[in-house]
Amino acid sequence: MAISHPKRWIAFVVILLLVGIVVFFGPSLLARVIRERSVKIMEQAAGPRSHIDIGSVQLDLIAGDLSWKDLHIEQRIDSADTSWTYDRSVLIAGHIGGISVKGLSIWRLLVWKTVEMHSLAVIGPQLELITSDRKSHDDGKGSDSKNLINTILVDSLSL
Repeated sequence: MAISHPKRWIAFVVILLLVGIVVFFGPSLLARVIRERSVKIMEQAAGPRSHIDIGSVQLDLIAGDLSWKDLHIEQRIDSADTSWTYDRSVLIAGHIGGISVKGLSIWRLLVWKTVEMHSLAVIGPQLELITSDRKSHDDGKGSDSKNLINTILVDSLSL
């Protein structure tokens, strides 16, 4: 049974409204998801007690360009606390003016958990690497299941 003429118009209007909502709200929702995932990945890279604050996230889905502005990396440890050294040998703290990714493959990131891009630019990094005299402890068990990213491929890096 074919849909009558008025029902077609109603279906068309509903679909048009849904597309409009996705186009209007989609990028901001995706930017929020990217911010949340970025914080998790950066905290994993910076250290177990790190706190990351990102000023803004901007994205261009068509070109695959993504940028983060005004990143602050804080370590929440005191000088007497060395328990973190069993899991890692270096912590990262400091400020980065911006990170710009060009030509990011969204498909590979979402499906294969692989970051593949044409270029990565780190703007104004002022980083402090915090080390300990203790040797890093590795029990031989891989922690791949905890990793949010498995592989990072970069064609060029500029600092």
